[in-house]
Amino acid sequence: DRVIRIESRENLDWVEGGDSLDEQLKFAFRAATSRYPKPDELVLLNELYQEQYNRFSKKRKEAEELLSVGEMKIANELEPIATASLAMVANAIFNHDESYTKR
Repeated sequence: DRVIRIESRENLDWVEGGDSLDEQLKFAFRAATSRYPKPDELVLLNELYQEQYNRFSKKRKEAEELLSVGEMKIANELEPIATASLAMVANAIFNHDESYTKR
């Protein structure tokens, strides 16, 4: 969990990848895999984000607990539910075989 937390924190600047969620997901996926996500992969990432957002909306404390792991502090201007949802998407991207395997 600690590794996920640190990696996710480093990718919280996804807003540099664009203003929309799609742009941010494409940016993060490309940063991890060196390619843009295929349309069906982007749909899955969006669905995962929405599922996690719905989950954390109902259980805000879980979002805050996730974001409290590790030594780095989350910037006050970042909304915890959206940030925790993106952290879960980052976890999925980092676990994609193309994130750690060169073919």
